[in-house]
Amino acid sequence: KQISDIQDLLEQDIDLLLVNPVTADALDPILGRTMRRGVPVVTVARRVETDDNFVSFVTASDTALARMSATWMAETLNGEGRIVLLPGKAGASPAEMRLQAAREVFAQFPGIEIVDTQYTGWSPANGRQIMAAVIQREGADTIDGVWADSGLQGSGSVEAFLGAGVEPGDIPAHTGGDLNAMYKLAHEHGFPFAGIDYTPSIGAASIGLALDVLEGTAVPQRLDVNFQVVIPEGFETQSISADVDLKDYVALDKPGELIMGHGIGPDYD
Repeated sequence: KQISDIQDLLEQDIDLLLVNPVTADALDPILGRTMRRGVPVVTVARRVETDDNFVSFVTASDTALARMSATWMAETLNGEGRIVLLPGKAGASPAEMRLQAAREVFAQFPGIEIVDTQYTGWSPANGRQIMAAVIQREGADTIDGVWADSGLQGSGSVEAFLGAGVEPGDIPAHTGGDLNAMYKLAHEHGFPFAGIDYTPSIGAASIGLALDVLEGTAVPQRLDVNFQVVIPEGFETQSISADVDLKDYVALDKPGELIMGHGIGPDYD
């Protein structure tokens, strides 16, 4: 569908293509053809394989996000424990880059055992269903941590533990930012938590960069937008500290569906 859409746009003589590729491999050829036609390509959030197939890539570092969250998890567990990995969408570059980086961190801790790894499509419902199945198979009390690359599926995981009758104080350590529902759950139930927002403000940054490209201004091939590290008081680790305390960040008066770190300002609803 994206390939078809891009072909249609090229027939309309567009001056620039701004795109968030669904998968890195499938979109690589069409973006290469777009560039060879003289239409500059700016990719957002997700990139394609070949550097020559885009002018610039606007993102928040997926590798840094994953390394920080995985390091926090490993240090919270003192280097020992059984954990479940819940990455996002299979084939999407953010999910794959985060998963690879997290695995590299966990590999440095021989006492950490990865019980299961399952893609969730960044879906709260999938996160809950998958974790409920893991809990039924392994037993809730045998799981020490859940590494989720977003609070989308992370919130579903927490709900699975609550649905299994686990007391709030016994919910294992979780990671996963972005979704206000995840922050609300962590604030209400007090389990060990670290959230790192993959900020939607990269969308606004990409528009500004695209305008620079059209005006002939030099742009970097990669533009990284900063993200927030959100950790409740008492749960910082030796290497990972909070940019903001959870209680000062969670939007208790806003819907759980609110994506945090939007960069639009405090009045955004």
